[in-house]
Amino acid sequence: MPIAPSTHYRLGPSSSSRWLACPWSLRAPSSPRNTAAAEGDVAHAMGASILTGENTLDDAGSLRAGLAMYVSHVQANGVEPIVERVWESMEITAAATSRLPPKEGTLEGFGGTLDCLLISGQTAVVYDLKWGEIPVKAPNNTQLLSYASLIHEHFAVSEFHGVIVQPNAKGGPNISVAQYTESEVIQHRERVKVAAASDEKRVGRHCLFCPLRYNKQCAEGVEFARQKGWRYKV
Repeated sequence: MPIAPSTHYRLGPSSSSRWLACPWSLRAPSSPRNTAAAEGDVAHAMGASILTGENTLDDAGSLRAGLAMYVSHVQANGVEPIVERVWESMEITAAATSRLPPKEGTLEGFGGTLDCLLISGQTAVVYDLKWGEIPVKAPNNTQLLSYASLIHEHFAVSEFHGVIVQPNAKGGPNISVAQYTESEVIQHRERVKVAAASDEKRVGRHCLFCPLRYNKQCAEGVEFARQKGWRYKV
């Protein structure tokens, strides 16, 4: 079975909705991987190997139906995919998070592994395969916008499309698509710069999944959760 890259950055796209809302949460430790996440890792690795031709859908076993949905959508574009590539912003990384204590298994700065990228002329299509059940939408998605802003630093592109493929979503398999203008991508990048240089603490819905809150390392987050009646634990 192929193994997907495991490169993680402190300013990572997957947790961007939290640290953009509360830069102080960049201090949070990595969350432990559960069974569902581990299955998602396997699905991502197999999906990548199918897109690169190392494997076929016949090798996917019980993952076949979900990965067929993902692979067929990518291949329908007729563009050679760039798969499971790590992208980093040299500019933001150089000035980002040296003020924070080291985080085991995490690189400092802004970057991440993109599931699949298609580049055609001045257009970039960013894919994110979600294996979980909670529905996720592409419009205004900070993870996809973060990937787009990283790609904008490396390619001369001005039009961006974000695609979330979610085979196991509650309510049935779903594909969500959004288009982002170059201006939106640049504005998002500026938000990342501000968060990277900030130590501000803000409470909100993002506290629900923050390790600092459920590890009781953030008094404000704990109190906010108490007021909301949250009982969530990992």
